[in-house]
Amino acid sequence: MKDIVIVGAGGFAREVAWLIEDCNAIEAIWDLKGFIENSIALVGERRGRYSIIGTDEDFLLVESSGINVVIGIGNPKVISRIFHKISQNLHLNYPNLIHPSVRADFDNIRFGVGNIMCAGTTFTTDIDVGNLNIFNLSTTIGHDAHIGNFNVINPGAHISGGVKIGNGCLVGTGAVILENRIIGDNVIIGGGAVVTKDIPPNTVVAGVPAKPLEK
Repeated sequence: MKDIVIVGAGGFAREVAWLIEDCNAIEAIWDLKGFIENSIALVGERRGRYSIIGTDEDFLLVESSGINVVIGIGNPKVISRIFHKISQNLHLNYPNLIHPSVRADFDNIRFGVGNIMCAGTTFTTDIDVGNLNIFNLSTTIGHDAHIGNFNVINPGAHISGGVKIGNGCLVGTGAVILENRIIGDNVIIGGGAVVTKDIPPNTVVAGVPAKPLEK
């Protein structure tokens, strides 16, 4: 089995632990060592069935190439910040975690590293996925979509065919992005929104149809 740790110890991190357990129920791949937090005061505390075993600072010192890391935090900015910190250590690995129930044309999908694909997610075909994205429960990604890096797609969101999403975006629960829309970097799409037009970078939108909110 391969050693793996989860950065973060909040609700989504515990959901990732459950995902890993579901994967192991099909094939025993991962030996989950526990959670990593940013406070040394939390080390030793339990979160569900696992303990907080160290801090992210500890991972700057790891010299073994056998440690796999998954970032279990549902905030694009925090994911990016943590990755750019711990990736200074070239010994760490960032596997893609794929729940056994995920449906996808895997032969025609290109994945980077460190992506999390939760239960019930569907990818169709000819899709490009970058690094360290979260596809939460029952999301759908249509044909010819392009997803950049450090994006969080929340439960029940639907990304239609040909959509391009940049980096660091947050797509709210139940949101819908219609065909061929282009979503810039650092965009926030509110829960239940229906995106009918392109969205420029650094914009927050909500509603049906989705419209920018005042800053």
